[in-house]
Amino acid sequence: GTGQAPFREGEAHAITPDGHLVSLQELIEEDPTAVIGPRVAEFARRMFGKPTWPIVSKKFDNKHPIPHHLHWKKWEVYDVNAWDNPGVHLSHHFTTAMGLYPWVTRAMLLDCMKRFGESYNGIRYLSPHVLMRIGYGFKMPNGVLHAPVDLVHHELHVLMDEHFLAEDLTRDGRIPADVAFLACREEDYPAARHGDWEYLVNCIDFEANQQPNFVLDNTCAPLRAPEYCGDGVEATWIVHGKLCGEQQCSILRVQLKPGARHKLPLESPCVMHTNAGRGRVGGLDVEHAQQLDLGALYYERALITPTALADGGLDLENGGDGELVITLDFPQNAHAVTPGA
Repeated sequence: GTGQAPFREGEAHAITPDGHLVSLQELIEEDPTAVIGPRVAEFARRMFGKPTWPIVSKKFDNKHPIPHHLHWKKWEVYDVNAWDNPGVHLSHHFTTAMGLYPWVTRAMLLDCMKRFGESYNGIRYLSPHVLMRIGYGFKMPNGVLHAPVDLVHHELHVLMDEHFLAEDLTRDGRIPADVAFLACREEDYPAARHGDWEYLVNCIDFEANQQPNFVLDNTCAPLRAPEYCGDGVEATWIVHGKLCGEQQCSILRVQLKPGARHKLPLESPCVMHTNAGRGRVGGLDVEHAQQLDLGALYYERALITPTALADGGLDLENGGDGELVITLDFPQNAHAVTPGA
């Protein structure tokens, strides 16, 4: 909508050497083995019916807390870090609603849902609110009610965004009942049952929403990754372990001191984005930009292809006066051994 470049909202793009933008999906389909590698391409074909990058990797920066909701079939992970949230003190009190209190019954939730659209249905009063810890990761399995905090999230999730909105009023306005079901896929929740609150409440997995150790089991403390460290280089897993019983995705943060050079022995293609500083990643000059203007190009995010890893790993160099910090987002089953498992 800017009129400045042929961007298509919701799509990733690659920039050619002569400055043209092309659809990343079209580039992948042209040569899947070269762009994302045979293993990722084959996984994507099985999962989605075509070669594609199998996760969404995004920064989520909402002005207000978003509506309480759940995903029937979509897991997601969060990385809430200090670089994305400058000036936020470690003792902040920003909370994310998660699940349901153990004393909540189906009858109580049904009474709440039957009030949808009347004034405020009060779904938040039935959910514990958990402090989000700067520098930690968190895993959110599908089927669990949640409402992420209004901090900047670096977020990965499976390649879809189906959801049911369980809250009818936020600072951004009122949510009508018909809108609450708009993003439900037919195979997850039938359209004929929209507004059938008894059916809805019976569909919700109470066991998953009332796990007593939910926060403990899904919090990812930063975990040093010595196999990726070097002289002047520290590497840390932010999201690790299994999610929904599988190695769904993982997040690695790499910090290079001024002048540091390193070859990162990666075994899988990944998405790279910067958190601070400037330097070289593979054959690319990269530089972090704190403020972004819609329609402008910034060299701070890249898909690391198998070609970049062909010579034993990913070459990194800090070319600035301060620390170069990059984050690597790995897709499903990227590692021979699941980090932190």
